[in-house]
Amino acid sequence: MDVIEFSYMEDGGPQFVCVGDANLPNWLDDKTNTIYIIFPRGADKVPPFGLISIYADDIRNTSINKIEESYARLCFPNTVQPPDWLSGSIKPGDFIKMELMFRKSEMSCRIALNHSEWSPRLVTAIGTAKIRLLIETAKKNILILRDDLYCDYVLNGAYRHQVSCAVCFEDAAEVVTLQCGHLMCCNCQKKWRKSDEECHICKAKGLLYFQFFVCTKASPYHPKIVTMQIKARYRDGPCPFDYCRPSDQEKKQDNSQFYYIMVPCGCTTRCDPHSWSFNGICPFDACGMKVTNVWKVFET
Repeated sequence: MDVIEFSYMEDGGPQFVCVGDANLPNWLDDKTNTIYIIFPRGADKVPPFGLISIYADDIRNTSINKIEESYARLCFPNTVQPPDWLSGSIKPGDFIKMELMFRKSEMSCRIALNHSEWSPRLVTAIGTAKIRLLIETAKKNILILRDDLYCDYVLNGAYRHQVSCAVCFEDAAEVVTLQCGHLMCCNCQKKWRKSDEECHICKAKGLLYFQFFVCTKASPYHPKIVTMQIKARYRDGPCPFDYCRPSDQEKKQDNSQFYYIMVPCGCTTRCDPHSWSFNGICPFDACGMKVTNVWKVFET
């Protein structure tokens, strides 16, 4: 599941919360109904977590105030004894299992730490809004996986894509992609368009550029250059077609490193969708949008 980080200020400084972008009733089913919240770094205490119920299609465009209004922290009634581990610390690599069941207008939930016994099941009524998971910690502290991807995590370790500029090599929140498929950050792109507009990597000239925004708002267009924009989503986890990763050298053609970006959803895959039984629908369960085009973009 892709994890979106939000921040807000308190007296002690900036605070962070993470929201999963998947609508849980659609993302889970009878065969895969368990979420793994993994803590690669450990934690001094279990961070509070719960669910938000909100109608927003794209959680990235939602304000932190809207999220706060729709948030219900997981808590146990006075008649139910909560698990002892909720008030303890977490070791690196520990995980919380969260099993969710949806039945018409009702949702039930139970939790466990690692392979401990399940907690008592909690039941609540739900409406028609989208339901997403929220964890009160920074994105770097957690991974959220469905149970069918947990084995891949155990065998191959965590995978989280970080977008970086091919020119200055810094991590980039806003990435510009040239027609040749190479990436650069917006600051380098501003310098590039004042020069001879030659790609720094492959030296191609006379290029237009496509502007991809990773979890950010669009900046103004350059008036003299035709542009296209899309929110590129480098999702956590392996490629959805055959679960390959960047380290799988045999999956790369001619030793090139690139991603395919699907239009208009912006979800990225390592495999060419047209090489598979591609039915025109985004293969990520958390998305499911209709795909009208596919762009090849080089990885830095």
